[in-house]
Amino acid sequence: MENFQNYILYVGDKNENKLKNVFIYELDEKEGTSKVTFAKQGEFIVEGNTLNIKLEDGFRDEAVSKEKKELYRLNFKRWFMYIPIQEKEKTEINKKPGDMSLRELHEKMRRLKKLGIDLKKDDTPLELVTEFHKRINLSFSVITFIIVGFGVSLVVKHREKSINFGIAFFIAVIYYLLRILGETLVEYRLVIPSLGMWLPNIIIISVGGYLILKHAHLR
Repeated sequence: MENFQNYILYVGDKNENKLKNVFIYELDEKEGTSKVTFAKQGEFIVEGNTLNIKLEDGFRDEAVSKEKKELYRLNFKRWFMYIPIQEKEKTEINKKPGDMSLRELHEKMRRLKKLGIDLKKDDTPLELVTEFHKRINLSFSVITFIIVGFGVSLVVKHREKSINFGIAFFIAVIYYLLRILGETLVEYRLVIPSLGMWLPNIIIISVGGYLILKHAHLR
């Protein structure tokens, strides 16, 4: 949500006026982030042209130097913010990362990076990066299956359709499970989005490449 003058709001989940995983960025005049507020949960009330938000269980980072190399962190149990709502004649609808095109994802990430928002840590920017690499990863998945399929064909001597279908189904299930594993690792901040989304391709291509190198000379 960007209709708040010098504020940008990201919300992980919403149920009526209840919010979860709230990020609020307060931007300075030079299009850089000067203050960042995060709360695990919150509640908002709209009064006229003001958005009143009660935040709970979070922190607030403030830059204490012009270069923004030093930050002051304030942890809080409860915090109140009053954000002015900016009225616009034409307002663009903010799409979810899954509804954006690849170009829209790239432009959005570039704009957020210019504002100083960390694309590797914050929730919604992290979803943008994850979705971006997921799209590219899926485009290369065809090459992944070709490589592993060729490697498996050098090992399996049976030509029955049922066996081939079973092997193909097994590989597809493994790929799907690795993809879920990669998304989970990214969600819990255990790996960066690029590595998490490319994890299925890396593992399966490695297996296919190993089978090709080991058995190609035998044929």
